Amino acid sequence: METPAVINAILAQLQQQLPALATRFMPVCPPSFVPEELRETVVLSYPGADFTPPQSTDAGVQTRTLHFLATVITPEDQNPLHLLDRVRQALGGLAIVNGECPLWLVSEKYDGLANGFWRYALELAIRMVFIPCQEGNDLPVLTQVNYEEMQ
Repeated sequence: METPAVINAILAQLQQQLPALATRFMPVCPPSFVPEELRETVVLSYPGADFTPPQSTDAGVQTRTLHFLATVITPEDQNPLHLLDRVRQALGGLAIVNGECPLWLVSEKYDGLANGFWRYALELAIRMVFIPCQEGNDLPVLTQVNYEEMQ
């Protein structure tokens, strides 16, 4: 699954579970960001991914761990921990197509008070398999398939 599809799945989950919430994607949520309306907002960001070294196969399979930040933003007169709890519940354990395991919670950190809004950053991750597209000219050709059970 491509990265934009994972982002869309996470945003769709937030919109389904927390419909009153304003949600949006930004590559990075700047500290000066202020929601357009005075309401609870979550900004989803994708800071990047980590890759394991290729497994010793002809295909060069790697494990890719995608990292996401859900920045929870609430007006100063509201308790930000209530929204943080709801976002954590909505996203933790979310199954994503082609994910090796569900979306997991990595950390959460207080991100300060800026321009009248409290901010918390909830870090999430999911692991997926990366298989590079490559020509198979020098690779052995599969000619027979055996359906034996492996123990």
